[in-house]
Amino acid sequence: MTVRCDFMATSPDGVLTPDIVGRLLVEADGPAVRGIAVLGSVARGEASEWSDIDVKSMVGDAADKWPARPAFIGRRLVMYSSATASESWVELGEPEKAIWAAPAFSAMRILLDRDGELGRLRAAAQSFDYATLRPAATSSLCEAAGQACEYIFKIRDGLATRDESKVLHAAGSLIGKCTRMASVALLVPIRTENEYYRKVRDAAGPAWTRAHRAAFGLDGGGAFAQAIATCALFRESMRLIDDRLDPAAREIVRRTLEILP
Repeated sequence: MTVRCDFMATSPDGVLTPDIVGRLLVEADGPAVRGIAVLGSVARGEASEWSDIDVKSMVGDAADKWPARPAFIGRRLVMYSSATASESWVELGEPEKAIWAAPAFSAMRILLDRDGELGRLRAAAQSFDYATLRPAATSSLCEAAGQACEYIFKIRDGLATRDESKVLHAAGSLIGKCTRMASVALLVPIRTENEYYRKVRDAAGPAWTRAHRAAFGLDGGGAFAQAIATCALFRESMRLIDDRLDPAAREIVRRTLEILP
């Protein structure tokens, strides 16, 4: 097998020792595997004692993939997953995935690369131009904005009936949608889930950040206050993407904004 020996040495955080790398290769390799890489905090050399090791095996065909499986090496959790090369390349073309995939592929540590595909993928990620995603991002935002409007109506219904379960579910879903819309609109590269909210808030600005914090209830209040605050987050999110909406989406948003509590 072809092993990228430059990544066999101990990683900066001391997690990827030669012994650990050897065990990862044994567990992640197989007849259909074309390459193996470590991603996430361990790949970046930023792992803590609680960080898991994310190991991805590149296979040639979708039929060769297997369900993600957890395992332990000592006290360290290891998550093994698989993907085809074509799936990974597609991720770089979809805004919602590319803002996560490009930083991840850029920093990945390649343990095995039988046909050089992982090396090519990493090189493409390291020189990735996020501006190329803008047309696809605009199309995505028009669709996402319309979908988000549904949750405003769910919140209004829950407020009217004082249904705590309904408003909490709708508010939680809407927070996620607003955060994703902001990240896609601003094409914010996300290296790790831990920095997701911080990076989006920094890019979206103070008004959006205040609304985002309030939607999580960080400024106090119960479920119904949180739901109302989430409606304010929706308003700020629509301001953020207004110039990206087509006329049909803008009209749906306009009418939804009229019924905000």
